[in-house]
Parts: sequence; structure tokens; C-alpha cells
Amino acid sequence: MMRAKTPRNSPIGLGIAILVSLLLFGCGPADTYRSQMNPRKQKIYDYASTLGTVDKESAVMGAGGGPSHPSKLKEPYPSQGEMEAAIGKADYSQFEKVSDLHPLGGKGQFLTIYWWENDSTWEVPGLHKKGFREIIVARFDADGRLRMLEVLEPVGYELIGRHSSEWHWIG
Repeated sequence: MMRAKTPRNSPIGLGIAILVSLLLFGCGPADTYRSQMNPRKQKIYDYASTLGTVDKESAVMGAGGGPSHPSKLKEPYPSQGEMEAAIGKADYSQFEKVSDLHPLGGKGQFLTIYWWENDSTWEVPGLHKKGFREIIVARFDADGRLRMLEVLEPVGYELIGRHSSEWHWIG
């Protein structure tokens, strides 16, 4: 077998090494795929699971393989500061306008905060930061307490409100 000799310090050899590393390792942070766990993501999911409780008094019609009873948020509802103390600083926050048609009802504004991860393949309507997907989205009422939690799990999407009638599961 005959090989072409390329000196290690030559511009061609250096260019090939850079090209190979860009192809293998990408230009930015590595993606975190939906099913891949890491300590931060696991901590967020573990904490989110402590915020809700199953409402055994209600049942779900046509859950499609999801839970048979809806969830609702447990009291006392945490504040943004309490959530960030438990799982780390949020990645993004914004105030959103509430209309009568919004799932939270009422009028005015509420604070929405996001925890997300790298995932260049994530495609879903809503707030986007290119190359990222949401892990959880928390919405807070005028008193600064959690009003609704969206959990984008590896196997589905769960929306948990203060009442089991606000609960949704999409698997």
C-alpha cells in the first residue's frame, strides 16, 4: 500500500486536521438529544417531578398510552427564585401578554422562564433559540408564584396547571 507523504507541519496537513476536527466535533457545543441525559437535565426533570401530584379524583379520556390520571401543581407554588435555587438559573425569561383566550385566562402579563439545552434538530412551534430546545417552561402569576409548568420530556409533552382540568399530555 502506497501513501502520500504530507509533512505534519505543512499547510495541507494542518488544513486536513482542522477540517477533520470540524467534521467530527462540530463548531459549537455538542447537541444534547431528547433521550440523552446529563446531570443538569436530570436535575431539572427530577425537580419538575416534585412540583406536581396526580389527581386520583379525575380520569383522562383517550390518554393514548400516557398517564390515566391528570396531574396538577402542588401547593405551595414556588417562586422563580425558589426554582432557580433548586435547579439553577433559567436560560431565558420574558413577560407575555395574557388574553381571555390564553390557557391561563385573565388579562395582564405573566413572567415566563425557560430552561433549555443544545439541540439543533428540535423543530416545534413557539419560542425558538436556534440550536436549542426547551426542557421546562414555567409561567408565573401576578404574585410571582408558579401558575403553569410545561415539561418537554424525552417521551412526550406535559402541561401541568393548578387544576387537573388544565393538564395535557401529548406522547
